[in-house]
Amino acid sequence: MGKGFTNFMSKKDFHPSAWRNVKKVWEARQKPDMELKRQEELRVQYEKEQEMLQNKA
Repeated sequence: MGKGFTNFMSKKDFHPSAWRNVKKVWEARQKPDMELKRQEELRVQYEKEQEMLQNKA
């Protein structure tokens, strides 16, 4: 069993080095990039659909 203040505090839900909190921070930092990427993919898909409709007309 690990002893020490760091080990004790890292298991608390409010501590910044707790794994859950590190994961939340990482996800929060990745969210804007993922949103931009998703919007770009949707825009490309929309442009392809519009091009197909114009070619059929």
